[in-house]
Amino acid sequence: MKTKRISRSLLGLATAAVISLGIAVPTGFAQDPGYLPQVPTVVLPPAGSGAAAPGSAARRLQLRKCIAKAQTKFGDNRPRLKQATKKCKKKYG
Repeated sequence: MKTKRISRSLLGLATAAVISLGIAVPTGFAQDPGYLPQVPTVVLPPAGSGAAAPGSAARRLQLRKCIAKAQTKFGDNRPRLKQATKKCKKKYG
């Protein structure tokens, strides 16, 4: 019984260490001071201007949004969902 208790406490300590490192990394404690993360920006085209350029990040975002909208609209109806997904892929894919 004593070995189980020791192993459980060591496991808890290791878990706490991993969690604290996971919290410290995004806040900047574990990074060097000159590091500035580059955040990729996806700029959507203005509303009503149609699809973005083929192969662009904005086009992929439009495809994801279209598929998500189809899933919320036709979530229960599998044939209609499949049909709507095909239309999205044809339009934005």
